[in-house]
Amino acid sequence: MISDEKLQKRIEWYPHEGQKKVHETSKEKREVIIVAGRRWGKSAISGYIIVRTFLEKLLEIRGGKSSSVKIWIVAPTYELANKVFEYVVKFLLAYDKRYGQFIQTRPTQSITLSEGIWIQCKSTTEPMGLLGEELDLQVVDEAALIPEQIYHQYLKPTMLSRKGK
Repeated sequence: MISDEKLQKRIEWYPHEGQKKVHETSKEKREVIIVAGRRWGKSAISGYIIVRTFLEKLLEIRGGKSSSVKIWIVAPTYELANKVFEYVVKFLLAYDKRYGQFIQTRPTQSITLSEGIWIQCKSTTEPMGLLGEELDLQVVDEAALIPEQIYHQYLKPTMLSRKGK
């Protein structure tokens, strides 16, 4: 189990009270919706939750409890997904610079350690690219701009078999 206090100190990021509440809720609930204005820190807390989940799942893999970790950052455009991805990169590199060798920016932003161990950015402008995957975690940024059909037909099914969040 990863200690939030130690992780936040190591990456030098300290959430405000609202972000703490979102994080605590994300530990208990499968789906969390953040309704907050600009500059509130939604991308930062999303990046933190992704990194924490990724690191926890890596511990499970090392302990033989799991064999993969699959995380998507989804947004209406790749440019918007990149806003969250930038925090993921910042936090992972602060945690351990060796993760830098796994960061890819082409054709899309991703961090790939192996075939089944990755974080990927996805855009809903290309819904066919959202088919066929099973995820542990999916962060949907700017969800209000994503058509409801895309959510129900392409995004929600990716979370069912692995009981993803």
